[in-house]
Amino acid sequence: MNAEPTNYLESWTYIAHISALVLILMACVNYIVYMLIVTVMGHRSGKYSFVLNNESKVMMVSAVGVSIAVALILNAFMLNERDFSHIFVFSLKAGLSLGIGITIAFAFNAYLNTYYPFILERRLADIRFRVRKNPKNGHAMRLLNEEEEDEHLSEEMMKQEEDFEFDFDVWIDDRTGETIIETYKGTTNRICGKCNFRTLKMVKEEVDEISNDKTKYYNCSHCGNKEKVVGA
Repeated sequence: MNAEPTNYLESWTYIAHISALVLILMACVNYIVYMLIVTVMGHRSGKYSFVLNNESKVMMVSAVGVSIAVALILNAFMLNERDFSHIFVFSLKAGLSLGIGITIAFAFNAYLNTYYPFILERRLADIRFRVRKNPKNGHAMRLLNEEEEDEHLSEEMMKQEEDFEFDFDVWIDDRTGETIIETYKGTTNRICGKCNFRTLKMVKEEVDEISNDKTKYYNCSHCGNKEKVVGA
């Protein structure tokens, strides 16, 4: 009497296992292809922008694939008892596996939204500020500070930095005087003096009515540090 449902269940178990395997392979391929693209990219600011805009998305897509695969495997395992006499129990087992898969996906999403940005910040800093050599002669190049770089930037570039439209890094070969200027998308976030992440966000701005000086208040979304800058 239970032969037909059992046959259906055996077919579903096979489909679930194959689908889960395909999803896991696709998740791995998705991440590996992304890492290969990042590895072969030579332009520093281009790699920086690519990682900034795509890494979290790629990891989330892979995470969703793995979550669905886990749900399929659990579903096939839980229904393997072939007990069709209690519809409620059967439905509960089917729903439980789906719930576990959704929970795993939400856990991945929470990780990528709350903790991973700080790991990503380190990766971006490594891309942007790692040791650089002059491609023409192999000489070590030095990153200029804010004051030093101004003489190598046009007035338009300096205005773009002031407006946080773009940020420019100027590298110089002290032996030859050759420079390389890298362009990065600007941000109003400041580097936190406590945790050193660029997660210090302005939450309030006050203007003194007498002196017209501005006071900006910042909170760090990572460590909770609070800072204020007067006259900025």
